[in-house]
Amino acid sequence: MTANQGHTPLSAPSDFIVLNASAGSGKTYSLVQHILMNALRKKDMDHAYQMVLAITFTNNAAAEMKARLLDQLLTFRGLEHPSKSEFFKTIWEEIGVSPEQLQQRAAGAASHMLHNYKYR
Repeated sequence: MTANQGHTPLSAPSDFIVLNASAGSGKTYSLVQHILMNALRKKDMDHAYQMVLAITFTNNAAAEMKARLLDQLLTFRGLEHPSKSEFFKTIWEEIGVSPEQLQQRAAGAASHMLHNYKYR
């Protein structure tokens, strides 16, 4: 499934997606959103992000993706009004939970990631 087949990464009907686009087009943003949607889909699975395989071409790109994942989780966890997050709105709508429920899942995932973060 490629993003240019009429689907956004979040609405792709496949578990496997390929994003092929030029630099600066939002690939990392879309991948981070897709990874978090899948990682936060199931209740009480703070470690679900560890079951996602994302392949990059450089170590720098992998480090950037890890940093963005953690940054998004920590930012969302700290919001007083989670319903104001545009980034996570698409996710809670797609998986059918409230912003507050998603925020609880994000807080658990952020805590797990901080305690189990592996630098590779």
